[in-house]
Amino acid sequence: LYALFKETLTLSRGAYICFWQATWASKKEQLEQLKERVRTELHATASNPSQQLQLIDAIQRLGVEYHFQEEINHALRKMHEKHQNWENIDHIYTAALYFRILRQEGFRVSSGKGLKAKRFKP
Repeated sequence: LYALFKETLTLSRGAYICFWQATWASKKEQLEQLKERVRTELHATASNPSQQLQLIDAIQRLGVEYHFQEEINHALRKMHEKHQNWENIDHIYTAALYFRILRQEGFRVSSGKGLKAKRFKP
């Protein structure tokens, strides 16, 4: 009886390991597909800085920034070169995101102390 129980336990444990490996491979594949979708979205929003900043902010808040560090740095570098002077950003939320995210990532961004009072769109 013990030998039969030992054989059954061995088969069960082996089946469990095979199931776990198949599930892990499936989840890993799904993760890679999701990461690729986020990378695609980062590139697709390049023409709209407001959307791109919101996406980068969401990625950072979710705590998965390390997966997309290269893409985020590239996007922020491009944004910083294009919008060196952030006076032309009309929405206060976008200006605040631009200022916070770029400063947080080590870019030199003026705090705008010398700027005249600006009216932002709501």
